[in-house]
Amino acid sequence: MLWHQKTWTDDNDRPWPYPNRYICFDVEGDEFHQIYGSYAYIYYVLDGRTGMPIRKPINIFHQVFNRWQAYFNPIPADYNGDGNTEFLLASESYAIVGISIVTPNCEILWKKALDNAVGARSLQGIGDCDGDGIPDIAFYHLDGRIACYDGKTGEVKWQVEDLQSHNSYSTGHFASGDIDSDGCDEFLYPLGSNELIAIDHHSPNHILWRAPLESESGTPILADVDGDGLAEILVCTQDGFLNILK
Repeated sequence: MLWHQKTWTDDNDRPWPYPNRYICFDVEGDEFHQIYGSYAYIYYVLDGRTGMPIRKPINIFHQVFNRWQAYFNPIPADYNGDGNTEFLLASESYAIVGISIVTPNCEILWKKALDNAVGARSLQGIGDCDGDGIPDIAFYHLDGRIACYDGKTGEVKWQVEDLQSHNSYSTGHFASGDIDSDGCDEFLYPLGSNELIAIDHHSPNHILWRAPLESESGTPILADVDGDGLAEILVCTQDGFLNILK
């Protein structure tokens, strides 16, 4: 065993378990990975060699939103175009009260508070939908809309409304990729109306297409399964079938 860490103690002498949602990522390019993750509403950055916190963990509840916010997954990308890696604190919690971008040093780049009734139905999707080199964030809200947030500022660029939510919190998340070869990413999302929707920055009403399926689907996967150099869309549906869309 290389190391074993069990708890971290905050300033109030309260012990917290180590992350149960985390990623390993080499931000500094020194071939040593750090561990970025969360337990409840505590956000950690740990030294991969020792398991010890590199920076004092953030209490997202009290230090960022002053409201309950938990169960988030760090997603790394260069969200502001400065050439460095930041982390989106993504969450699929129906009670999500905001999203935020933090630096590897646990500094908050921006935060976007949300009303509890807005919530989330799945993890957020990441992709450059307008070709400006800045990752955008696709977010399905409980009020039936997909909003596209600017990764640099957290402002809503546009949204698609009157969409039906799928019925599971554990499956059915976003996928992204350039599926129409226009140089920009599209967002794919499974709807509760037994459809797969492709959201596009440049299309009328931001909908590229809606593909009907026989039953509700899970998270789509992009892959070139026939070797023609173009990606197909693979999606499993609750009736037990694997569907391949061209």
